[in-house]
Amino acid sequence: DLEKELTNALSLYLSDKYLEAKKLYENIIKNHFQELSTETLSLVYFNYAYCCEEINELTIAKDYYKKSLVLNPEFANAHNNLAVIYDKENDINKAITFYKNAIMYNPTDITYWENLGNLFGRNKKNKKAIKCYKKGLKIDPNSSSLILNIIESRIYLNQIEEAKKELTEIKKIPD
Repeated sequence: DLEKELTNALSLYLSDKYLEAKKLYENIIKNHFQELSTETLSLVYFNYAYCCEEINELTIAKDYYKKSLVLNPEFANAHNNLAVIYDKENDINKAITFYKNAIMYNPTDITYWENLGNLFGRNKKNKKAIKCYKKGLKIDPNSSSLILNIIESRIYLNQIEEAKKELTEIKKIPD
């Protein structure tokens, strides 16, 4: 029955058994497409896409993240995951667009700010990277990874004194 199949697929997905979960999601999409609510189908497409991404079937993953977004245009995680794939494929403009969409729909998730900052940093746009990391720090002032990213960006910009100041901030973060 459908509920059992959804539960089994989700269980495999959450256990990082992506190939097995992918097969179950394929079956659900093929045989139960009409029975699913728009919200559930969007999640099924998302989970299927994530499984494909994890087993490096990136073209299929992109297609299903996009299908998920057709059903739920404000699905921030789908925007972020598409951005990650475009980033891997070095399609920088599309990656930026989808990271910005993720941020627009969920501006309090520091992962999206960090991902966008990392993309800028890898592309030698360290000032933009620092802005992203600082926006993330407004949400989570104790994020050591964001502070370390700021320090690294400042070093690339030869802003050594500013990097030292950031380093003193990281020392204040409780364990």
